Amino acid sequence: MDGSGSMDAWFGNHPHGFYGLIEILRDWAKTLPLTGEKASTNTGAGPASGGLRLGFVQFSGQNPWWFSSGRSEAIQTPDGANKVGTGGHLSGDLGEINDDLDWHEANYMG
Repeated sequence: MDGSGSMDAWFGNHPHGFYGLIEILRDWAKTLPLTGEKASTNTGAGPASGGLRLGFVQFSGQNPWWFSSGRSEAIQTPDGANKVGTGGHLSGDLGEINDDLDWHEANYMG
């Protein structure tokens, strides 16, 4: 998700782009054939019929959580983020996915 200040503007009929995006992602996740597996479940342990697992990442050119590590840049997870919802993993559980979206909504970087 774009967490930059550019998302402060109108997004469709929503007065704030980032929060409009969160709302759309919530609605979209409800329509997907999720596996129902929690993030702690090993990948591929789900039903043979398939299904999806989701994960969300917020990025921004102004991201204070980016740091330099020699020749490349790496992401530093903000405090507490790994204790919310999926804990930074993929999940097929709508409750965990909504918890992640709640965290992103409360921690908008813009």
